[in-house]
Amino acid sequence: MSPHQRFVEHLSADALDATDRAHAAECPECRPLLPREAPSTAPASLEAIHARSVEALRSAPVRPWRRDALLLAGVNAVVAVGATAALGEARWRVSTDARPRLLLVGALLFGTLTLGGMAALAPRRRHSLLYLVLALLLPVGLVFAGDGVMSPLSTMQALPCALNVVVIALLPLGAALLLLRRMAFDGRRAAALALASGATGLFALHWHCMDGTALHLLGFHALPWLSLAAVAVGLRRLLPTESHVP
Repeated sequence: MSPHQRFVEHLSADALDATDRAHAAECPECRPLLPREAPSTAPASLEAIHARSVEALRSAPVRPWRRDALLLAGVNAVVAVGATAALGEARWRVSTDARPRLLLVGALLFGTLTLGGMAALAPRRRHSLLYLVLALLLPVGLVFAGDGVMSPLSTMQALPCALNVVVIALLPLGAALLLLRRMAFDGRRAAALALASGATGLFALHWHCMDGTALHLLGFHALPWLSLAAVAVGLRRLLPTESHVP
């Protein structure tokens, strides 16, 4: 079998070897029939991709997380104190016997609304989880601070309490959502910041609302607060993310 015949046979069987290619390189009749080899592009190694990613993170300006946490704490504190001054401290003035409990739970509420940013934005995720566990104990604290005395309010008259929880928290919650857009979505982080922002309304009502029954405190104070946090987490999931850095 001649080299020409061997080349044609191997070409039809898609079994060209080095000898066939060497013959085609010299034969003017077989050279046009020689298939062209696609240039091989070796995929980038994982090590090279990781090195470029690390370098990009190092060169990108990073905003200190403590600065954002202090900013949120300041916004929450100003809103909470301002709302308390606007609504008044009727419950504090009347409930003289329950003042130690009011002070204790009030301090817990203030810690919730100011320390939530620190717990949520801290690099270690365990802080946000611990904060969520402690924050969910707030409804128990609200009932503990209540004196059990029901004011003569109907359900419609008690609705402003729930509305106050939502309205007072709008500004802090908006600031928290704007901040959360700058980082990758994290359910724990979003829930912690939402609970901290919503606690501003709880703090103001804590000193104002005269209805100390467990039913009112849980239904018109704690429930709107938890519902607002759940809605905020859903909104954060829908909002576009500016940066996927954790």
